[in-house]
Amino acid sequence: MRQLEVRTVFAPDQLRRRLEEAGAQIVDDGGAMHTVRLVAADGDWTAVVETLARFVVHEWSAAYIAHRLAVRHRYLDADEQAHVAALVRKALEQVWAETTDTTVWAETAKAVIGQAALRGTRVELDGVARFQMRDFVRQVEAAVEECVGHYLADREFEQFVLMLRLMMEAQPASGGELHLFCADGKAWVCTPSGEPVCDPDVLAAAAEVSEDGEVNCEDLAMSILITKAPAHVVIHDVAGAQPWPSFTETVERVFIGRASRCTGCSACTQLSAARPGEASLS
Repeated sequence: MRQLEVRTVFAPDQLRRRLEEAGAQIVDDGGAMHTVRLVAADGDWTAVVETLARFVVHEWSAAYIAHRLAVRHRYLDADEQAHVAALVRKALEQVWAETTDTTVWAETAKAVIGQAALRGTRVELDGVARFQMRDFVRQVEAAVEECVGHYLADREFEQFVLMLRLMMEAQPASGGELHLFCADGKAWVCTPSGEPVCDPDVLAAAAEVSEDGEVNCEDLAMSILITKAPAHVVIHDVAGAQPWPSFTETVERVFIGRASRCTGCSACTQLSAARPGEASLS
């Protein structure tokens, strides 16, 4: 029989359960909250070391993710932190599934823990992860910061969409249908018969709030749609790949349930065939 004392600040309860499942006998903890003392037969020792290695890669990293969010991003409430933590774990699992990283990390942890267990009767899993598996921890930390950035961008976008939706709903419902056309660098609104929709008051207001008096075509198109508050918006999108969120995606979110995409019309065909800068409905 061999004895080992394992210390981990993160997820000690999960560690006890995993070790018991691996055939180890958990002995008196001595009241130490973060220490697990175990006894295992020589024949079970390999399973114990492998369990410790998997614990570091999965349960320890999950608890570390939650800790990092709580410390570095405390402005997020508990539900937001839990949501982002789930996003981080999903992102890491996807990366590990597409590469051999999870195997590499598990094998690295197994080798380091096995050596530490041979040298003495105590293993500090936090030290193993933070110092001897620094690249692993850095990957986890990078995933946390990336997912937080995405979440904050999503949250800001949702707030922006809500503001626009409230502005639109505050307008008298005009009914009817308007068509939004989007090509590379261009956006304009038309009636179903193809007549451009212009609003001098909207144009003047947009020019007034712009920094240089130049009105962005997408801002102007959105302002017209919000002011007119149509019952239905048909989106004709022939623009190339756009960064998220694209203008048309924003329109769909603002006019949720009131917008649909054109599945192919003569105008879209003509716009798609036109060279950049020469798109025209004439």
